[in-house]
Amino acid sequence: EQVRSKDILCLAASTGGALAAGSVDGRVRCWRVGSNGVPTGVPVRWAAHAGRVSCVRFTPGGGGLLTAGLDGAVKRWAHACSPGGARLLSQSALLPRVHSLALAGGHVHAGVEGEVVSLEGESLSEVGRVALPPREAGAEAEASGAPRVTALATGRGLHGALLAGDSSGRLHLLVPRVRE
Repeated sequence: EQVRSKDILCLAASTGGALAAGSVDGRVRCWRVGSNGVPTGVPVRWAAHAGRVSCVRFTPGGGGLLTAGLDGAVKRWAHACSPGGARLLSQSALLPRVHSLALAGGHVHAGVEGEVVSLEGESLSEVGRVALPPREAGAEAEASGAPRVTALATGRGLHGALLAGDSSGRLHLLVPRVRE
């Protein structure tokens, strides 16, 4: 399979009429969306990560954008879809390869190799970690020894918990432990 530099790996839509796409080449593209739901004009583009962009999420209100990459960084951007271009506001310390992001309780939760790392919402400094439960006996081992957190979900029905999907096909209900 041929990988092109513009191959889209992840998408996010804001409530304010914007669409962001993360690409294989570490770039993010951001469009305004017309009243018909179709992206309009030339997208704002920038190099966001030193590797694949694995996840993009708009912050509540749609004014900011969070990106995560397989380079291990989580980044917070301002003005992502404005003609002047995105401006980096903060960046986390490097984590293991980040595969997924979720926003809950004022925190950013990053799904990495075998655990979820909780980051403070503005500065993206680490405030907690929760590991996936151990594998069941007889489960097929992965090369790294731990399943990757490949997807994260939050919502009112989860009552503050995170639902994590892993690379072995299991779902985990996790309660983030955040240091105050």
